[in-house]
Amino acid sequence: FTRFSWLLKFGEWRAKGMIKKQVTDTAKQQALVPNYQIGCNRILLANDWYSTVNLPHVNLVTHPIREVTAHGVVVNDGSASGTEYLLDVLILGTGFRATEFLAPMRITGRNGQSLSQAWQQGAEAYKGISVAGFPNFFMLYGPNTNLSHSSILIMLEAQFHYMLRCLRALERKGAATIEVKPERQAHYVTQLQSKLANSVWASGCSSWYLNADGKNVVNWFGFTFSYRNMTRRLKTTDYQFQPKKDAV
Repeated sequence: FTRFSWLLKFGEWRAKGMIKKQVTDTAKQQALVPNYQIGCNRILLANDWYSTVNLPHVNLVTHPIREVTAHGVVVNDGSASGTEYLLDVLILGTGFRATEFLAPMRITGRNGQSLSQAWQQGAEAYKGISVAGFPNFFMLYGPNTNLSHSSILIMLEAQFHYMLRCLRALERKGAATIEVKPERQAHYVTQLQSKLANSVWASGCSSWYLNADGKNVVNWFGFTFSYRNMTRRLKTTDYQFQPKKDAV
C-alpha cells in the first residue's frame, strides 16, 4: 500500500482470476473490475462476493439512479425514460463521513476556537492523539491512525499507553495543562503527508480515506509496530505545560 507498489499487481492478477473463474456473465465480469489500482479503495475480504453476484437472480446495475419511486428506483441507462427496477426493500448504503472526526460534537480549545475551525484544511493531530491549541485533549482513533492491513486494537492500545504517559507527566510536573507544541505537530503532519503522497491511496481514485480536498486524513502510512514504537515513549519537549498558578 505504501511502498513496493509493484507487489499490488499480484493482488490484481489474483482478483481478476477469481472473477473469471466464479463469474460466467461477461458483462458482470467487466463491471466487477475497477478502473483504479487495487488497494486505492478498501479491499473487500470475502470469498463469496463474486459467486453471489454470479447468481442468475442477482442483477449488477452500475447506472446512476435518476429517482426513487413508490415501487423501486429508476436508473439512467441511456433510454429516454430510464429503466425502473421494482423493489421490496431499498437499502441506502451511502457510506459514512470518515474524514469528519468527532462530528457532530463541539470541542472548544484556547481562545474559543472550535476543533472544526482548526480542522478547516483537514483533520490533523500529533501522532493522531493531541491537537495544538487544545490543552488536556486526547483522542483515540484520531486522524491518520486507521489501518488497511491489521487490527485497530493494536493502535488503540498504543494510544491508551501514550495518553497515560502524558497524564503522568502532567501530574509529575504539577501542571494544570499539557498541550502539544504547534511546530511539533506541523513537522509530524508534514512528514506523514509526504509519505502518504506516494501510497496507493493517492493513486487517483475517490475513497473515504480522502477529504473533499483530496487529503488523506484517515490512514496510517506504516506498520503497526512502527506506530507502537513511535508512541512507546513520551518526549516532554514535544509539549508545553502550563503551571497551575497560571491556569484560567
